[in-house]
Amino acid sequence: MIVAKDIAQQVGVSRQAVMSVLNGTRLGCVSQAKRERILQIARENHYQPNFAARTLSSGRSHTIGLLMPWLDTVGTSPTFGLFLQCLADALERQGYALSLQPVPNESSGVISEGVTRILQAGRMDGFLTRGVFLSPKAVSIVNQFKIPAVSFAMTSDAVQSVAGITSVRIDSGEALRSLADWLSTLGRCAAMLFPVQSEDLGNYFRARSDFTVFEAERDDFTPYDCAAMAMHTMHTRWPELSRYRVWFTRNDRMAYGISQAIRAHGLTPGKDFLVAGFDDLECSFRHPFFTTIHPPLEQMAEQSAQLLLERIRNPELPPTETVLRSEVIYRASTGPLPSQPTRRK
Repeated sequence: MIVAKDIAQQVGVSRQAVMSVLNGTRLGCVSQAKRERILQIARENHYQPNFAARTLSSGRSHTIGLLMPWLDTVGTSPTFGLFLQCLADALERQGYALSLQPVPNESSGVISEGVTRILQAGRMDGFLTRGVFLSPKAVSIVNQFKIPAVSFAMTSDAVQSVAGITSVRIDSGEALRSLADWLSTLGRCAAMLFPVQSEDLGNYFRARSDFTVFEAERDDFTPYDCAAMAMHTMHTRWPELSRYRVWFTRNDRMAYGISQAIRAHGLTPGKDFLVAGFDDLECSFRHPFFTTIHPPLEQMAEQSAQLLLERIRNPELPPTETVLRSEVIYRASTGPLPSQPTRRK
């Protein structure tokens, strides 16, 4: 099993420098090239630090808490699941582990109290949470005790950033307008959203006279499966919904569900009906199909982790807000591509 001394000898630096890189401290102690080499050797050899020794020597747990109400629904959102994976990977590369911290979710007041109690307990080196869960009291606790904390926002969250807390959020407004404007030139348009939909996205399409908004209907067997909801809705309301040739859906799984319903009626998505999604879940596929909006989830995870580690090293840093922008990806599900697509795969 490789140890820090072995890595130091291979790279030509001191053991202390290796430990600083692996612990995410004293980032300027070695060059960027040597830092990357240290991390590469550690990954290739499955380096495992002695966490008990690290905790004693540094006074830190090297664990980041993720405050999570609605823990039972984590697996129902593929977009949030992808973000969690990117976040855990980003923290692991810096020598930190991600720990889910469940919060009771009976009401907004109970969520607020749960978040506040976990923050006050201080068992983690720092905390990440969606801004929608932070009450003014929780923000006050963070600032009063200088608790390292960073908020982030998924594209469906009503609260995108929190005053007084360092935050990272994604702005999909321009990409959404660009895609919707183009779809409206292709035929009669409809948007299928979740039964409980974010105000921003729902109100955006309801305000457009060129789109009709429908809510996906849950069946009794698969109430939280996005694809099943969309397919079920199209099947049960086919005479009504088949009048709309162009569809925007809340995510790519819903786009898949609609496409399956279209195929079941002997028709072809991308030809007889045009379907666009949101969140680019196909980004790692060999043959992605759906026109979609790509939110930079990996970049948001990297930024959230980096900003939090900076605040752990220096709790006096003032709060900042980082805004990342989504982009449109045009694919075959909406037929011929526009002349100047934002991005093409």
